[in-house]
Amino acid sequence: MFQLFRVAFALALLTSMASAQANAYVVRNESGQRFLLGLDVSIGSTTRIGTVAQAAEVRGLAWGGLQPELWSISSGGNLGTLSTSNAAFTLRTTLPQAYYEELAWSPVLGEFWITRWNQNNGTRAILAYRPQTGALRTVGTLPFTYAATEICFDGAGHLWCLINGSALFEIDRTTLAARFISLLNRGAFFFEIDQGNGAFYALSTGTPEQILRIDPATGGTSGMAWYGPHGTDAWAVVPRVCLGRFLASGTSCPGTGGIHPVLDGYGCFGSGGTVHLSLRQAMSGATGILLFGLGPASLPLGNGCSLNIGPVFADPILALPLFGTGGAGQGFTTVNFVVPPGTIVASLALQALVFDVGAPGGFSATNGLRIAVE
Repeated sequence: MFQLFRVAFALALLTSMASAQANAYVVRNESGQRFLLGLDVSIGSTTRIGTVAQAAEVRGLAWGGLQPELWSISSGGNLGTLSTSNAAFTLRTTLPQAYYEELAWSPVLGEFWITRWNQNNGTRAILAYRPQTGALRTVGTLPFTYAATEICFDGAGHLWCLINGSALFEIDRTTLAARFISLLNRGAFFFEIDQGNGAFYALSTGTPEQILRIDPATGGTSGMAWYGPHGTDAWAVVPRVCLGRFLASGTSCPGTGGIHPVLDGYGCFGSGGTVHLSLRQAMSGATGILLFGLGPASLPLGNGCSLNIGPVFADPILALPLFGTGGAGQGFTTVNFVVPPGTIVASLALQALVFDVGAPGGFSATNGLRIAVE
């Protein structure tokens, strides 16, 4: 049975996009009145929940918090929750100043990140609000001016940014430096990420609006469902409940410049789910390989490196071209795969090796990554 799973798994690596089931909430402006709607992303059907109070004046929506709820931010700084049963707004705090736009929840940091537009110079600052304590801090300023900017966190805590409905970037959470990832093959706005299964979504430009699924690695989009006439103010995707926990194991060994490459992941490892893997902090322009094994291990490879998985499967072994510029620590790539429907899954371990001429022994190695099914 496990051998059959491995074969199905290898075939699934060739598939980067697939339909996904997700639920969402939308605030729409209909003839000057705003309504909260429930949305089935897979088919585009909506259910009206209630009228949104004027005090909410929703600019951004996010599903999050310690006990997940639907949160909203207004341009004037009213941050609170919207009831998913009757659309009633509960004010939690009012932020200083005005011109707030985007709202994104980080399950890793336990914070909402909020963008604020500076009308004097066209930049956008990011503030972080921690609902557990009510603490507010300034993170910094995004490196874009006079550009439509949308931010989202994925389930692993990576910050993503869509600029002008076309260019997708990953943002360093500490420095807010931007790394270009891909250019979308069509215009899209209202960027969202399902933090459960890792699916990237947006709405198409034009009328009627179409729900799009985005492949972040290539910028390719596929239309999922027609949603309705133009009029969306904001929307938020409710994360899918997923099978599989992603656990780092073992130690990495450095490449050029003494920088250690990192392998991490998130998503749904169950039947029909999507798994997203990320290799970063490697040598740009190099090539790596992704290995799969039965479980964690610790076998010496020489030069201070260890094989953190074992036994290693002979197939699949996946080649990983590393993108990026700047050399040491700037290389990255992503791998997305779909678990075929009906597949019975078992725990799995992964590790990447990178061929790096500047590393001791000519290669570096990531940590191991175990996808645990419990």
